[in-house]
Amino acid sequence: MLVFSSISFANQSPTQIIAEDYNVSQTDIINAQSEGFSFQDINRASFIALATNQSLEQVIKYKTIAGDWNGTASLAGLTDWHIQYGQHALMANQLHNLFDVDKNIVMSLLKQQYHPKAVALASALSQKANSDLEIVMSKKSFISWYDVGNQIGLSVADVDEAIQAINTAFADRANFGDYYGYHGETYGYNDSDYYINGYDIDVVNIK
Repeated sequence: MLVFSSISFANQSPTQIIAEDYNVSQTDIINAQSEGFSFQDINRASFIALATNQSLEQVIKYKTIAGDWNGTASLAGLTDWHIQYGQHALMANQLHNLFDVDKNIVMSLLKQQYHPKAVALASALSQKANSDLEIVMSKKSFISWYDVGNQIGLSVADVDEAIQAINTAFADRANFGDYYGYHGETYGYNDSDYYINGYDIDVVNIK
């Protein structure tokens, strides 16, 4: 049986998932809801909080003062550096929460421009083969995931199982986002580049 497995969303509320992925307080999320903020608004505020290492409560205060998101970003001191850091930190949190991948390793691999699904699959294979994630990821260049699996002692069936687990988990996260307004486009980031919503992408072909 594959050691690597994704978390079921059946028993997780949107508040729990947003809190975990953005590392913000559930209490702050609930308070923001009580003030009339939608999940989409909370998503944006949570991203700014994560990127600038501030609390969601503080970012909500900025939004109340500024009235719009550009003003909120300005008050929070959000820069292009913060945006890139926030993108990577969010993906690292999501991969950690979904698949128990080490955040620091994820951050390092994302800086090398590996796709988060590729990092997730490499983690699945490395866990099953009891191998190092970074070593497995380094083998991916110019060869298929099946070749990677073969090099670390895994069968085609093992790799197929890992791919199915990853695709299912990413689709679940994407569907959550579509329903709750969890995804968003602002400050130069977008779903296809920076969120786990790759249900329409074949993970076998990801870098």
